[in-house]
Order: sequence, then structure tokens, then C-alpha cells
Amino acid sequence: MKKKGVSQLIATVLLIALVIVIAAVIFFWVRGFVSEQIEKFGKPAEQVCDEISFDATLNTETDPMTFYVFNKGNVPISDFSFKTYSGGNSQVIALGSGVAAGTVQTFSLGTSDQELPQAILNADRVIVIPDLKGFVKGTSKIKSINCDENSLGKLVYEREG
Repeated sequence: MKKKGVSQLIATVLLIALVIVIAAVIFFWVRGFVSEQIEKFGKPAEQVCDEISFDATLNTETDPMTFYVFNKGNVPISDFSFKTYSGGNSQVIALGSGVAAGTVQTFSLGTSDQELPQAILNADRVIVIPDLKGFVKGTSKIKSINCDENSLGKLVYEREG
């Protein structure tokens, strides 16, 4: 009787390849749930966000619009994001500039780019959110993190009526 089938060597190679593929799929799936930890001053950036204290005012009556920030805390703010709400939609636009600890800064919005002022004028309300830059834990890579909008976001514009 003649036997037909896959040789033991080929079966072993196929099983090993299958296990490697399954392990890779599981690895990348789990990696999506685990985010990189960003550190600032040797602490997780989320904890440093809790130490931020600032006041912000937006003057839409001037041309160009003027954004005032007073950083009352000891943490330098790397950037600000403006979150605009129009109807049921929201959009986040980064300012691209920050404020050193304990200082006041004035920004003219729209001198080089009209995207932010136009988004603000078309919005029902605008919240400004501080951003921090820190190192990805265990590397020298710098990454930005948005602080929590609910605890730190400041309402700077709301359409009347």
C-alpha cells in the first residue's frame, strides 16, 4: 500500500510558520491597546498636566484676533490646541506656540494663516487646551501630549444667541 501525505518536515515547517503568524497578529493587536508613556520631569506627562494653571482670553474683535495666555504655574506649556464646536462636529487646531512658566504671552491669530481664525468665527464655542512635550519613556524621542480637555480646557469663545 502506497502512503500519500505531507512529509513530516513540511508539516513541522508549516506549523512553526502558523505559530509565528498568530503570535505576530496577537502582538500587534495588544500593542494597539498599550500606549507609549510620555514623561516630563521624570513623571508621567498626565500627572504633570494636573500641575498646569493658566488663564486664557480670546479677543475676536481685533484684526488679527488676539489670544492672551497667562501661565500661572511652574510648568512650561509647549503648545495650545483650539477645539472648535460647530453643531455636532468638533475640530482641533494646534496653535504651534507655547508659554514659559510664570509668563504672559500674546499671540496674533491669522497673521500668516487664516485657518484658525476662520474656524473660530464659524464655531459655536471654542475651548483652548494646553499641550506638553516630553520624552517617550526609555528613549530620547520627544512627543506631544494633549492634556485633559475636561479638567484643563478653558472656554474662550461662545457664539451669542
